[in-house]
Amino acid sequence: MRLSLVSVPAAVLQVPAWLQSSFDDAVAAGTAEAASWSASRPAGTAQQFDRDTLASVTAPPAGAAQQAELAQLHALEARRTTAGTERAVALARWAGTDTWRDAVREIGATQGADQARRAERLLRRAGERVGKVTNDAKDAFSRLRPYELDPTLTTVVSRPPGNASHPSGHSSGSYAAALVLAAFLPARAAELVALADEVAFSRLYGGVHFTSDVVVGARIAARIAADVLRRDAAMNALAAA
Repeated sequence: MRLSLVSVPAAVLQVPAWLQSSFDDAVAAGTAEAASWSASRPAGTAQQFDRDTLASVTAPPAGAAQQAELAQLHALEARRTTAGTERAVALARWAGTDTWRDAVREIGATQGADQARRAERLLRRAGERVGKVTNDAKDAFSRLRPYELDPTLTTVVSRPPGNASHPSGHSSGSYAAALVLAAFLPARAAELVALADEVAFSRLYGGVHFTSDVVVGARIAARIAADVLRRDAAMNALAAA
C-alpha cells in the first residue's frame, strides 16, 4: 500500500543537498544523544530526559552567521515557482498529517488493530513531548522571525502570530511523526522521513524560518522519538517477561 499525499499537490520542493546533509546529521545526532542518555541514566524519567533535551538546544546564531542565513532565504526567495509556492502553502497547513494518518491505517491493515492503536499512542506521546520542548525553547530564545529582522524578505505562507522562530514547530512535529512511524513501517522509513525533510524545507522556502530553526527542530524530534520508542520497547519487554 502506497502512502498518499491526498491533501497536498505533488511533491515539487527539492531539498538542496547542503540542507539535506544538515537534516541527516541532525537526525543522526539526536538519535545518538538519546542512546547515550539512556545508557548513562537507565532509570531516568521521561521528564528528566525532556529537561535535558531542552537544556541541549543550541542558541540561534547571531551576527554574521544570522546574516548568512538571511542570505540563504533571499536566494530561495529568488527561485520560487508557482508550483513550489502551492506546495509550501499546503505543507504549512497540513504538515504531512494525512500521510501520517495513512501510515497508521497501513499499520492496522498489515499488522493489526493493536499495532495501529500502539502507533497512535506513541505518535501522541512523541508529539506532546516534542511540542512542549519546542515551545519552551521558543520562549527561552525569543528569536525574531526572518521577515521581522529583514522586512525586505517576502513570505508565501502564513506568518505565525506571536510565535518565536527558534526552533521550528512544523519541523520538530513532522520529524517526530515520521520517525515514530518509520519504526513500524521500516520499508517506508525513507519515504516518511523525506516528507519531514520537505516540510522543514518548506518553512525556509516560505520565508518564515531560518535554517538553524528547522535543523534544531529535527534534532529535538529525533532525540525524543528515540526515547519514546525505547521506553515503549522496554515496557513491552517487561509485559512479555
